[in-house]
Amino acid sequence: GAAPFTFTPEPQQHSSAAADQQHSAMVYASEELRRDPGFVLSAVEADPCALRYVAAALREDEEFVKAAVAQNGLAFAGAAPQLLQDRNFTLAAVRIDGRALSGALERYRGDKQVVLAAVLARGDALMHASAEMRANREVVLAAVESWGPALRYASEQLRGDREVVLVAVRRWGLALQHAVDELKSDREVVLAAVTNDGLALLHAACELSDDKELVLAAVGLWGAALEYASDRLRGDRETVLVAVGRWGVALQYAQPALKRDKEVVLAAVYTDGLSLPYASPELRGDRDVVLSAVRSCGSALAHASSQLRASKEVALAAVRARG
Repeated sequence: GAAPFTFTPEPQQHSSAAADQQHSAMVYASEELRRDPGFVLSAVEADPCALRYVAAALREDEEFVKAAVAQNGLAFAGAAPQLLQDRNFTLAAVRIDGRALSGALERYRGDKQVVLAAVLARGDALMHASAEMRANREVVLAAVESWGPALRYASEQLRGDREVVLVAVRRWGLALQHAVDELKSDREVVLAAVTNDGLALLHAACELSDDKELVLAAVGLWGAALEYASDRLRGDRETVLVAVGRWGVALQYAQPALKRDKEVVLAAVYTDGLSLPYASPELRGDRDVVLSAVRSCGSALAHASSQLRASKEVALAAVRARG
């Protein structure tokens, strides 16, 4: 098995321009249904654009629009123009669901109090803030404290701010990918990141992939992080033992000498029998190793030597284990 890939969680994106072009089936609903508050709230939960096409009385009703925003903050753009003009109403909406900022007027997307309220409700609301607000340290700190991946929406200057990045990676280690290169070389920042998510090692500067303490912290959380360790540490017995103890299939990233090390291979197949194909040919013919592998996962028998696949004891252990 290949190591899990890196990704950034994608918040639900929305813009008023996109909403204008987006087709909502609400257009075809009967007038009676478009006046029905219960029906509209159910519809808005699934399709935030639906609010634009409902009865004017509902779009103008403050309490109803708040209820719609509570269902789906992205619906806010469908509120009546006079409500969108109202700063206090906008503030109330973003406090309910920060994504309401996406439908706010441009001046409110640059209003510090409004934006702060939005990112405190949902860190991903930072994506809808003005460029000035995405460069505001207080706003960005609040956003990454709420949701680490929000670092991607911060200005370049703040993605190079050590405190901001530390807060982000302590919330979500993979936020390291959005930091400036200088901070990817900062040992304290990288240690904080890999302590939260071992896979963050992928985004560390090359020289830190040879730092044993950092790599041990990473593989101790996620064995697959061994892939991003230096050649030297992928040949380090202690490091590899920790990695395969977390995820046996990390054996594939070990140096060849350790794939011939019986203790290391036993540790790997005990954790996951499907690490057997990454063992050396001689250990795939070792009875102790293969028995441990098939007891963990019966289908590991496919990777044993032909001699052991013909062994009644080994084959029976595999059949009993299934898997």
